[in-house]
Amino acid sequence: MAEPQFDVVAPGANPAIQQYLSGRKDGNSMRALKVERDSLIASLRSTGQARPATILNFNPVALRLEGGINFKVPSVIDESVPEESRFKVTYKGRTYKASVLTVRDPIIFPQIKDVKKIEDVEVGEYIVKACKQIEIVHNFLASYTDGTPSSSGMGGVICFEGDRHALKQRNQEKLEILVPTYVPLPNKTREYFTEPKEFSVELARSLDRQKAYCDNQCQLAQSMWDDEDQRKNITDVHRIWAQFSLDMGWRQSVPIWLTAQNESEETCEGCGAGKKRATAFFCHACARPYSPLKAYMAGELGIESVHLNRIKPEEWVEVRKEEARRKKLREGI
Repeated sequence: MAEPQFDVVAPGANPAIQQYLSGRKDGNSMRALKVERDSLIASLRSTGQARPATILNFNPVALRLEGGINFKVPSVIDESVPEESRFKVTYKGRTYKASVLTVRDPIIFPQIKDVKKIEDVEVGEYIVKACKQIEIVHNFLASYTDGTPSSSGMGGVICFEGDRHALKQRNQEKLEILVPTYVPLPNKTREYFTEPKEFSVELARSLDRQKAYCDNQCQLAQSMWDDEDQRKNITDVHRIWAQFSLDMGWRQSVPIWLTAQNESEETCEGCGAGKKRATAFFCHACARPYSPLKAYMAGELGIESVHLNRIKPEEWVEVRKEEARRKKLREGI
């Protein structure tokens, strides 16, 4: 497991303490904190509270959690994910594929309790906290189904305790998975645990919700296309879902708004190959990004990529702003 950055204050800490710690480190305090970290990890493992947990993403868009928990589950159309690594299942006569992410370690993070003066020297007093694997995957489940005011209701997400081997059973009608949930405690914290549920029931609930969400996105885009003043509000997200609907056989005709924006981008400037997917970020033949800026802003292209040299000088303002935002989020872990 990667070495935690113990000079970073967890989100929610006292701003004065956060400012103080950003300017100095206390070696003794850091060493004591690492001892506490190791003790916490050992305790979680010995009591069976550090089991891996897995997320299945059946959606054509990546799943992201940012802030203190910074994870990304690739989309089902992400060409960087090997075909053999995808999970496949048949539902209502159609084959569904999912990208798989297994969270194998808990997130261990420091939290400041206080800053004390010892012989006129200010020393930080820390405690160590853990975000267990089932807590992390439950955040995905709540964010993309329901459970929070900002939930998207997208569906297409299944989370369970264990790795993908938990799904290896020939008769999936009898398969049970351990789904994370929680109960609120009087001290305003949560106690997370798992409940056994039938995989077939969870699959049906997730994929039916996904189709309803997809239909809604396509209907919304069509209504905006029908109103000429609203056409500019059709986004790549609407086009991704429209393409997914075609790929799944849910609709047979291609809506005009799916290709209208991309008519001038049908070939790659690098190799000249035709664009196979209207919403693709990269050429399927040579992997050259069609728009380095769009690929970077979508999280599909790293800041170190040479392709960013192709963006316009005025666009670097947007890149620097986004990179600073991501760096701040990473430092908050």
